[in-house]
Amino acid sequence: MRNRPLVLAAVFLSLAGAGYAAWLRYESERMIRAPWTEVD
Repeated sequence: MRNRPLVLAAVFLSLAGAGYAAWLRYESERMIRAPWTEVD
């Protein structure tokens, strides 16, 4: 496989993007559901 690093980078970036999107969705849901739990 000549372009193995390219494939690994694409897989890693896609996994990171999916995880980041899921985390953003979770954070927005948490903020909408319980805004009073955010304490400085």
